[in-house]
Amino acid sequence: MEDYNLDRAWTYDLESFPNFFSCIAKHKEEVRTYTIYPGVEGIGEVNELIALLEFLETRPLLVGFNSFNYDNVLLHYLLTYQQALKVTPTEKIVRTLNNLSQAIIGFDDLEEEPRKVIKDLRKMDYFPSIDVLEVIREGYNTKSLKAVMVNLKFPRIQDLPHHYLHEVQPDEVEGILSYDLNDVVGTEEIMHHIAPRLEMRRVLSEKFGTPMYSDADSKIGKTILDTFYAQESGKPIETIARKRTHRTTLRIGDLIFPWVKFTTPTLNTYLDSLRDLWITDINEKGSCEIPPLSFGGVEYVVALGGIHSVDGPGVFETTEESILLDLDVASQYPNCILNNKVSPQHLDSSTFLRVYQRIVTQRLEAKKQGKTDKAQKVVAEGLKISANSVYGLMNFQYYWLYDPKCTYQVTLNNQFSLLMLIEAMTQKGIQVISANTDGILLQTGKCNLELVRQVYREWEQVTGFTLEETFYSKYVRRDVNNYLSIKEDGSVKVKGVFIPQGGVLKGYDKPIVAIALRKYFTEGVDPKEVIGKMGVPYTFSNLYVEGEERVTDIYDYALSVKIGKMYEEVQYHVGPEILPMQRTLRYYASNGGGQLFKVKNGAPQTLLSSSPVTLFNDYEEGPYDLNLQYYLDEVEKLICTIEGREWIDRSKVQAKVEKLKERETKSLTLYWGYHTKGKTHLKVAQGCRENLIKIWEELHTLTPYLT
Repeated sequence: MEDYNLDRAWTYDLESFPNFFSCIAKHKEEVRTYTIYPGVEGIGEVNELIALLEFLETRPLLVGFNSFNYDNVLLHYLLTYQQALKVTPTEKIVRTLNNLSQAIIGFDDLEEEPRKVIKDLRKMDYFPSIDVLEVIREGYNTKSLKAVMVNLKFPRIQDLPHHYLHEVQPDEVEGILSYDLNDVVGTEEIMHHIAPRLEMRRVLSEKFGTPMYSDADSKIGKTILDTFYAQESGKPIETIARKRTHRTTLRIGDLIFPWVKFTTPTLNTYLDSLRDLWITDINEKGSCEIPPLSFGGVEYVVALGGIHSVDGPGVFETTEESILLDLDVASQYPNCILNNKVSPQHLDSSTFLRVYQRIVTQRLEAKKQGKTDKAQKVVAEGLKISANSVYGLMNFQYYWLYDPKCTYQVTLNNQFSLLMLIEAMTQKGIQVISANTDGILLQTGKCNLELVRQVYREWEQVTGFTLEETFYSKYVRRDVNNYLSIKEDGSVKVKGVFIPQGGVLKGYDKPIVAIALRKYFTEGVDPKEVIGKMGVPYTFSNLYVEGEERVTDIYDYALSVKIGKMYEEVQYHVGPEILPMQRTLRYYASNGGGQLFKVKNGAPQTLLSSSPVTLFNDYEEGPYDLNLQYYLDEVEKLICTIEGREWIDRSKVQAKVEKLKERETKSLTLYWGYHTKGKTHLKVAQGCRENLIKIWEELHTLTPYLT
């Protein structure tokens, strides 16, 4: 197999215009630039095609971003037709490459024949290659290179300086190459950031004998399943690859497992009300109006995908007498499938279940060995991906596991099982304060711990599931999807607004707010001690890095946006000036600066109405004109929501205080003027005095909000 060791990787990127083509490749500190440009009227002509071809013929490991769909196609074309291209005029080479480039961009609108040409070029493998976009994608969820660079705090965020149909002038070449190199370095940064995931793919490729170097997690899951099923059945995977079981409707009553039983009238009535409901639109997303449930003082939403409680904001803490106990179902989806023999109708059930059990068992064995064997740890991660992907693939029309009945059997019965656990706890006087998909959170007295364990062990016997205990010392939530919990060992689990930045595919929105929020609820640190003070230590975690220690910097104050094509333009208003902007923007709230607008149908829409902003597409050393009050307000809003307090807009309070002080000055002047005019004016003076008292009372009420 090819050597996919990242030590020999070249990150690369191409640019194609009607009269210009460039390829830049970077390996550690070495940068190679290859340009094909006929110039303008003989000025600036260069043709480095042969040098580029010689480089490619050494079979370097090329790492790109969206390179499988674009860059590799162009390079494969150059290598396929190199003999003819070597004697082709420079101008014709770049025009031909740009025509191909435009065809790739407009692939969905092409006729069948040119589509086939591009598909064939994609399949070629003249050199080993990794596409980092394929690795980081989550289903259909992807991000542009620039958006990922924002998430990695890359110093320069720059869109292509010219439209791809622009005729390049000699004095524009340097700018284009600078832009191209920035993208190459950005791709290199992504490669290093996801290096553990790339190493996992290398190890899995060697273990299973199938290239997975650029596979998304979902594709890895399929590849391992294909391999195991072919081995178990003794037949090529092609024998079942086209099999599916299609459904049009499903009755919920036909999906409920026999062990699903309740003891209270409320839940029995609820379950009976669901039996005759039908799931429709199965070939789309599936549709069924399942009514909400109120039980034990908690509202629950039951849906086709999962259950969750309707959680209001709050702060929950343990005391000397009470505990907060989280009970999570271990390997919920795999265990539900295996324990209840859930299998697609078109497959041999015994074969499928043996395959799945083998994956789950080998994953547990590899996980155990992985404590001392790094390679086995990687294998365990790959097998975990495969085990967890089965449930989703049962509802994926383009894979041989497709049978939506299996999906809904799993999701609905998982929810019913949790409701059984909630019912049992509630009947014993144990308070359930939250539930979400695969677990519940309890608040009860320490004296009830053995009772809790007795209840859930009986539940485990009935359902076949296993629960894992986690004790919290504190649980803070805005709602069910935005919470912070502190475990008894001091480690912190966060979700939603408490996460500074959730990974390369997430949005980037002023991480300092989440950092200050977390500091406040975990350490009692006043947000003012965090906001505006660069270098504050915090723990960063995302999909790839757990528990990394960092300190705050200017990037933590940044916001970002990618303006879609439905908007005509992006404008930056600075005083009377209106400046056109690129569509990928990074900026921060400032005291000066200007206002950003996106324009649709001629109407400008502001991107941040509560503060002026300063552009931050290019990193600059401080000082920074940060609008600290904006960030403090953002943190304070969340704190007030969580703690059940009213948030006061300090800027509005300040404006009101200033008006009151103006009235105070006028009233004082009137009071002393009338007070000194004698008895005939005392009544008017008294009125001024009463007005002053009201002003002072209001000022006394408002002033604390400004401290």
